[in-house]
Amino acid sequence: MIATGFALAAFPHDHFKAEVHAFARSLAEKGPLALRGAKRISNARLSPGFAEARLLSDNLRAQLEWSHDVDEAIAEDREGRKPKFTRR
Repeated sequence: MIATGFALAAFPHDHFKAEVHAFARSLAEKGPLALRGAKRISNARLSPGFAEARLLSDNLRAQLEWSHDVDEAIAEDREGRKPKFTRR
């Protein structure tokens, strides 16, 4: 897995494809609003400086904190079930 030019993990060649698929599946289970925001912040970090990404992060966090998906994530964790995200 690569993030901003740094390797976060290394796998033998014969396990690499399975590991990438497992990582992709774990991402697919995350809340879509949070994942979309994380992607936007990652892209903003490609710009020089940190201010743009920080401002975006603060704005997205404020929006996400009051979303139905955050309530769902808390409920699913407490109840030990899979989440049903609605992107609201």
